[in-house]
Amino acid sequence: LQKAKIDAALAYLTRKGAQKIGVMGFCYGGHPACWASRENNYPVKCGVVFHPSMQLEQFAFGGDLKALLSGVQCPFLLAPAGDDLETWGEDTANAAALKDSSRGAECVWKPYPEMSHGWSCRGDLSVPAVARDVDLVMKDAISFFNKYLKA
Repeated sequence: LQKAKIDAALAYLTRKGAQKIGVMGFCYGGHPACWASRENNYPVKCGVVFHPSMQLEQFAFGGDLKALLSGVQCPFLLAPAGDDLETWGEDTANAAALKDSSRGAECVWKPYPEMSHGWSCRGDLSVPAVARDVDLVMKDAISFFNKYLKA
């Protein structure tokens, strides 16, 4: 089910002339972002995941999470929130699997310990700390995309 949707989106972008693609996922969106990066016939060059929940590979789809992570073909920036699962920290088995991927040495963790899961896309921007960190994480994402998509 997910493969067909991801393939359709990537095929559309390449038909329209995209030569470099960056993928972005929020929560569950990190799962298809990682999966999309495994497709060697598409030019996915980097990915960004805010408050990651790629564990759904295992828990929702019965797949192998470590195989998914170690199989990605591009660098990723992960931005976990303070209350995200501890398994998304940089010194975890999930991080080790991602670091074992072909471009894992270029993966970056930028935790936002004061934030709650979902802050980047549905946080209350009237709260100064949330507004600050939404601005910071978007700047981090833009910088990461620029590094891999403008080169």
